[in-house]
Amino acid sequence: LLDNGFLFVSIDYRMLPEADVAIQAGDVEKAYAYVRTNIARYGGDPDRIAVMGHSAGCHLAALTGLRGGLPGVAALVLDDTEAYDIEALAKAHGGRLRPIYAQAFPDPGQWRALSPATYIESGKHPPVFVAYSNAPIRAVAARAFTDRLRATGTKVTLFDGSAYTHMAINRRFGEEGDALTAAAMAFLKAVVA
Repeated sequence: LLDNGFLFVSIDYRMLPEADVAIQAGDVEKAYAYVRTNIARYGGDPDRIAVMGHSAGCHLAALTGLRGGLPGVAALVLDDTEAYDIEALAKAHGGRLRPIYAQAFPDPGQWRALSPATYIESGKHPPVFVAYSNAPIRAVAARAFTDRLRATGTKVTLFDGSAYTHMAINRRFGEEGDALTAAAMAFLKAVVA
């Protein structure tokens, strides 16, 4: 990113079990607000900020970006999650979440509010880049999510990352010749550069 003229800011959020997903989303929104307020001091443009996340970070970027918690965000780069629609994810597994998701989303009463898909029809969204890894459920979730976004007129780029494992899709980002990196950079240059 730096080699291509972008500024890069890495944020963090409190982790489970000390902070639940709702608190984590609030942390992301507060960090984004701070960056947006201060980025000009470092040569950045507050109206050209892209938010990117992998795995749980992907879910949080999608959730906060679509529910309006990242005002003015120019783009979202979403790298591999199943948790775009938690209710649908549970339905695909007989009404229950797999253990890793059950830890993050223990209260079915919150599934809808914590699902990025809930907010798709809520308004205009920034351009979105969605990548998925080789887990079949991730491809299904990503395609369903992008189809719904496109139906609202949102500009979406879908990257078939079936050649990547869940960890490799993140670990290989930035490597010379990496296809995902090239696709994400082309997207970013088209929408925020």
